[in-house]
Amino acid sequence: MTTREHCICLAPLNRQPFSKHFDALCCTQCGSRHFVAASNGAAAPEFKYDGGNGKYTQKDYLYGKQLRWAHNELLRQQWTGRKILEIGCFNGFFLDELRKRGANVYGFDVNREALAVGRDLFNLVGRLDTSLPNLSCHGPFDDVLCIDVLEHVDQPEAFLKEMSTLLHPGGRIVVAGPTIERRFRDKSDYPPHHKWWFSRPGLSTCLAHCGFKLTSTSVQRDGLLFLRNFLGKTIHGLRNREFYGEVKFATPRFDGVISHHLYNGLSALGTLLFTMLRISYCSTILEAIKVPAE
Repeated sequence: MTTREHCICLAPLNRQPFSKHFDALCCTQCGSRHFVAASNGAAAPEFKYDGGNGKYTQKDYLYGKQLRWAHNELLRQQWTGRKILEIGCFNGFFLDELRKRGANVYGFDVNREALAVGRDLFNLVGRLDTSLPNLSCHGPFDDVLCIDVLEHVDQPEAFLKEMSTLLHPGGRIVVAGPTIERRFRDKSDYPPHHKWWFSRPGLSTCLAHCGFKLTSTSVQRDGLLFLRNFLGKTIHGLRNREFYGEVKFATPRFDGVISHHLYNGLSALGTLLFTMLRISYCSTILEAIKVPAE
C-alpha cells in the first residue's frame, strides 16, 4: 500500500491511527477513507485473494454461486447482444446468468482455482483469464462490470483509467460495492481485505476525473442485512478492525422451504421499512459511460 496526499475526489487527506497494522487516510471533503500501513511500523500480513488464502481453496467456496443485490438489480436490464467483461468474476457464475440472457461474456480474476472451476462448471473455456491483456484482444467491450471490486484496489484512479481503455466510446462501466453509508460493517469490510471505504460523492467525482459521465445511481435498502451486521458487530466484532479471511462463526443457512420463505419475507419487510424511512444500506451501484475523446 502506498501513501497518497489526495483523496479520489482530489481533496486533502488527514492521517489517523485505525488499527494495529493500519492507519486511515480520511478525506476532509467527501468522507472516503484509504487504509495504509501504520506509521508505528507494525507490518501487516499481505491479504491473498487466491490460493494463497485457505478460504479461497475450499471446495464449497470455489463452487459457490451467490447472486447478491447488485447482481439481481443488473439482471433486470437488457443484455442481448452486448459484449461484457467482468472484473473480479470469481468462477463466472454471474457471467453464466448474463450469457443466458444473450450476452457475449468474458471474465478476469486473480483466483486461478476459481477460474478453473468456472471453465468446467459453466462451460466458459476461452472466456476466463488471469491476464487482462489476454482478454483485451476480445474488446472493445460494451460494458465493464466491477462488482465488489474497487474497494480492494489500492489506486482506484489508475484502475478506472485502465478499464476505460477496454471500452468503446460510449461504453459503460458499472461499479458496485459498499459505501460509507454502511454504518455497521461486515467483518470483511476491514483492511487489508478492503483498502477503501468510499463515499458516493467521492466515487462519482473519481469517475468524472477518469473520463466517465455518471448516468445512474442505485442504493440498497436492506433492513435485514443491517440487523445482521449490527448483531454481528455488537456480539462478535467490537474490537476487530482487521480481516484476513478467517471465518470464526457462520451465518445461519436457510435451506428448508419454510425457512427460505421466512427469510425472504423478513428481507422484503426490512427493505420496505428502509425504503419508507429513506435509509440506504449497504451497497451502491454507479453506472457511467465513457466520454468520447475530443
